[in-house]
Amino acid sequence: MQAHPYVPQMFFTEATGDPAIEEIREVRAQATSALGAIVGREAPADGNPGSADRVTHEMAAEVMRAGLAGLAIW
Repeated sequence: MQAHPYVPQMFFTEATGDPAIEEIREVRAQATSALGAIVGREAPADGNPGSADRVTHEMAAEVMRAGLAGLAIW
């Protein structure tokens, strides 16, 4: 995983080759990145805004995005 961080996507993402699907994935990645930046502006529990890195912020953003998508589907 550390040497190849994109391996999980191979297991959990369907490779279609369809350009429209790839565009949707790119928009989703941009949205996750933007939401991660918003999450990063909020101070973490220890009060130090710089204590978490960009990847941590994007992981939190992805959890939020997936939760909201799950609620919408439900």
